[in-house]
Amino acid sequence: MKTTTKPRMSRAHFNFLASFIDEYSQEFDLTSLQWIMLAGNLKDALAGTNPNFDSEKFYCAATKSMDRSGG
Repeated sequence: MKTTTKPRMSRAHFNFLASFIDEYSQEFDLTSLQWIMLAGNLKDALAGTNPNFDSEKFYCAATKSMDRSGG
């Protein structure tokens, strides 16, 4: 879906979305790749919605529960 204007987002929006992705990915047992793609695509979509948006911080919060052990 392509939109021409981006809404003004706040830290509360970013925190809510990151938590939602993290919890959703666990609840529906997404694979690591699906989780990474979901978090990464939303991170990219949120760019430009707030000059203070920290994309790396958002991505880390959205994937904080993901198993990174490699096993």
